[in-house]
Amino acid sequence: MLVPESLAVLVLEDSSADAELVADVLRDVLPQARLLGARTLGEAEQLLAAEHVDVALVDLSLPDADGLAVLTRLRAVHQDLPLVVLTGADGLETARAALAVGAQDFVRKGEMSASLLGRAVRYAVERAGAGRALRQAQGWATRLLDALEAPTCAVDAEGTVTASNEAFDRVVAALPGPPTPLPYALVAAAGLRLQPADAARVLDGLEQVLAGARPRSEHTCP
Repeated sequence: MLVPESLAVLVLEDSSADAELVADVLRDVLPQARLLGARTLGEAEQLLAAEHVDVALVDLSLPDADGLAVLTRLRAVHQDLPLVVLTGADGLETARAALAVGAQDFVRKGEMSASLLGRAVRYAVERAGAGRALRQAQGWATRLLDALEAPTCAVDAEGTVTASNEAFDRVVAALPGPPTPLPYALVAAAGLRLQPADAARVLDGLEQVLAGARPRSEHTCP
């Protein structure tokens, strides 16, 4: 993915000195970038509602929010916004935890350089774009799967159902016990009401598929 130089970058930082430092470094590495500033999470939320922003550089210690709550609130409304966490020397563990709740990268303020910050910004934009493309592809695949009238599912290497269409879900809903995760064997034998010989043939075909052999099992649902 080619990242444009003319990015709109939001700097969410309550310290004027730190915000100016980040802005100076960004001007060196992304001279065509449009810089936007906010001192509180509330200001950032208002700005994001009114302006297009390509990436946000976020301090996690703000007057109106602190820690991972900053990211949680941003992600609740702006799922695709690339986020780079700005952290001090004592915030490294929090910054790492931030990656698990939606941040694409983090940069330590004491080690900030034009090359480091520029790389983090570009990586965040690229990674967020890849995630957005993946979600779009998954949505397309789900719609295609649901268009099939026959109960249809995908299974993993252990034979557990990992994806299914609406017709398959209706079969599962009629089964006793928790709906997920379900082994395909249970659905094939009970949900589709297969005769013992048919169930054995279907499950034998599944074992061949999971073993890498060419699938040879077919069955028409009653």
